[in-house]
Amino acid sequence: MRPKKVCLCVSSDIQALSILAFVLHTNGFAVHQAATVDEALLIARNGFFDVLLTHHALDPLGGVDGNQLIQQIKELCPVARSILIRAANAGTIESYADAQIDLPWEAAKLLEVVRLLSRRKRGRPELLQ
Repeated sequence: MRPKKVCLCVSSDIQALSILAFVLHTNGFAVHQAATVDEALLIARNGFFDVLLTHHALDPLGGVDGNQLIQQIKELCPVARSILIRAANAGTIESYADAQIDLPWEAAKLLEVVRLLSRRKRGRPELLQ
């Protein structure tokens, strides 16, 4: 049996975080949840995940937005894939993310993007060489 793909979900909105985690978990993904930037960085340093999903607006989390969080996590784990969830009226956002999804997201579209991004070799880059 293949191991489950692991998603790291980050949002300061606990309700949105729970819904996102529920959709991913019920569709076969293992999920780590972080409600703060510090929690997300701790998980990125100590654990493994295939795809990072973060909301763009993380204002209550210490002045770091989702795009800046993606940049910090990619410095820790360059092979990590990422999805930036943004407001529908946000316009064009230059992003470090591999994909962007607008709110309100549809579960089928979100799962399609997560599955696409998670199709890669597992493991930390230093172990794959």
